[in-house]
Amino acid sequence: MKSDKGREKNSKSRKKLTRLAKVLEACLGIKSNEEVAILCDEKSFEQGIILERAAKELSSEVILVKFKARRMHGEEPPISVKELMKKSSVVIACTSFSLTHAKATREASEKGTRIASMPGISVEMLRKGALFADYEKIAKLA
Repeated sequence: MKSDKGREKNSKSRKKLTRLAKVLEACLGIKSNEEVAILCDEKSFEQGIILERAAKELSSEVILVKFKARRMHGEEPPISVKELMKKSSVVIACTSFSLTHAKATREASEKGTRIASMPGISVEMLRKGALFADYEKIAKLA
């Protein structure tokens, strides 16, 4: 049996995932029938899992792919990942190095894939901070 403290912690974690799902929905427009690919490497696997859980709140077709970390920004992902990117509706890349300038990203984008590249994003950033700001409230104040 879980203690009240344990339940409270679990509830807070779920609430934060729901908030993260709202951010993904607002920024990427993820729909329930879309295929979402979460890309990570061995250094960002924990971040990949957090993003996968949040994306699954929006779509039932979410895949998490972990591959060997690239050595520098813009280095191409493996060929199988490149093909997955082109076939996915949405790609969320939380890799150690940016895929933004990789040919794979450009080709996927040209095919209509919506892509969020978040190189170096930390677990802490995915759980709290500016990512979860109330942007509507901020707009009213500004």
